[in-house]
Amino acid sequence: MNMIQLEGLTPLQAELADRLWHLSTPEQVSEWLNTLPQNLRCQAVSLLYLITVECIDQDPIRDFSAAQAVIRSVQ
Repeated sequence: MNMIQLEGLTPLQAELADRLWHLSTPEQVSEWLNTLPQNLRCQAVSLLYLITVECIDQDPIRDFSAAQAVIRSVQ
């Protein structure tokens, strides 16, 4: 996965995003989030959503055949 770029972050938000980027598992993310005060945790969760969207945008799913098969089966 290539590095992503999030623009317009404050220095604190950039630090939180960098920390999230370097965590390896969902468990590590959850454990780390639970160490943060609520205001920072909210910012970190928002950043996690932004990181997720950027990753999806960089590597979109190009093969929709499985999804199309499911849709056809329920039509």
